[in-house]
Amino acid sequence: MIGFSGTAPDAEFTATLRSTGARSVILFARNLIDAPRTKALIEEIRALVDWPLVVAIDQEGGRVVRLQKGVTVFPGNAALGALDDEELCLKVGTHTARELAALGIDLVLAPVVDLQVKLENPIVGFRAFSGDPRRTAALAAAFCRGLESGGCSSCLKHFPGLGLATVDPHLGLPLVEADARSLRQVHAGVFQSVLSRLSFSPAVMTTHVLMPALDPGCMATVSSAIVRDLLRHSLGHRGCIIADDLEMDGTRPLGSIEDVVVAAARAGHDLLPICHRHDLQQRAARALSEALSTGQLSRSEHRDSLIRIDTLGRAGRKSCAMTDAAHGANLAARIAENSVRLLRDQNRLLSTGRPWLVSEVFSDDPAMQSRFCSLITPRSSGHPVYLASRLSFHEEHRSRLHKLAEQHRNQLPVLLLSSPRDLLHIPRQLPVITAWGSTSAQLQALAHTFTRGTFPAQVSPLPEDPRS
Repeated sequence: MIGFSGTAPDAEFTATLRSTGARSVILFARNLIDAPRTKALIEEIRALVDWPLVVAIDQEGGRVVRLQKGVTVFPGNAALGALDDEELCLKVGTHTARELAALGIDLVLAPVVDLQVKLENPIVGFRAFSGDPRRTAALAAAFCRGLESGGCSSCLKHFPGLGLATVDPHLGLPLVEADARSLRQVHAGVFQSVLSRLSFSPAVMTTHVLMPALDPGCMATVSSAIVRDLLRHSLGHRGCIIADDLEMDGTRPLGSIEDVVVAAARAGHDLLPICHRHDLQQRAARALSEALSTGQLSRSEHRDSLIRIDTLGRAGRKSCAMTDAAHGANLAARIAENSVRLLRDQNRLLSTGRPWLVSEVFSDDPAMQSRFCSLITPRSSGHPVYLASRLSFHEEHRSRLHKLAEQHRNQLPVLLLSSPRDLLHIPRQLPVITAWGSTSAQLQALAHTFTRGTFPAQVSPLPEDPRS
């Protein structure tokens, strides 16, 4: 699986695609302008080679959405988890797939089934449905059924689970030192539970994580014990297994790209994403070809991998017309409006039922501040609010929030927009309200809440499993 830069295939990408024989292309925001041009781009890419290509995209909803224009941008998993409605997940998956399949996309790299069990986690956050394994499995399975019925393949990620990680694998290698029983039955067990609820086999994406209780010597990316023995054999997964991007910093301990791709293939992966550099893609393809010719990799397993990859593609899948855009927008708005929750309110500033109209908006993100202000009409008799987007990243933002809290005598509601991790930096005396993300629909729902001056009556806990 390869990626490229730009909004059109250039000569270097074309040469790389043809010379490597890559079976899949992944699209990112850097490649996409709007829906019509995405469709034209995919047609242009497919015409470059005479073999079938699986076109993939990360379109989870919430903050991980690569295509923004011309399709529905739904609230992410945390909002769906707050509503705990399988039928709603089915509808979101179906609508998402119908829009994307109409453009020529085969594989939606969603849903995330990692558990939200640790506030310090830098990668999961609002991408998770819940911290509860049973609820997560039920909602994820419904989402997968929706994608499948809408015309796209789905992909569970990130096996064997990133819920306990405190390092983002994009930036380093997470070390999770939980016991084997917890990892197998709870975090990896969610994947098994989803698979057992489905009549088809979605793809599963692994991640770069070191779990000594499952394999003391190898990270999951190159661990036969985790990929082949646990996922393929113990959990009985019959579908395609995809590695996470092999250019992430989490793979640095593995050595050269040649070492990484051969080891990951031997561990049991079918698709090996290299999402950026064409020189690495070409080197990886040569290394895999040599490993096949020398017997380091099994030719029969290679043929099985090609069959599994082909099941993700368009061949034999039903063609779906673009679904009604207004229906998608209304569905997204309904999810956002109904999922607004209070997370903290120990002084009952918002849960008393009295209005809290907005007079001034503070934020650690000027762009987010501008977006929110465009949705409300400030009231001279109102009160300030604070939009929290990047507290975890910048000490100066945290310091400013504490000063504002003192200045306003803790009469400062905080709108949690990006990550539950920011809760660690919000003074406990401040009320916190969330719509579980910052899509347009979610900002609109929060604006409506303050414009009306009506708030959820009860404080809702974060979707965390208290047993963890």
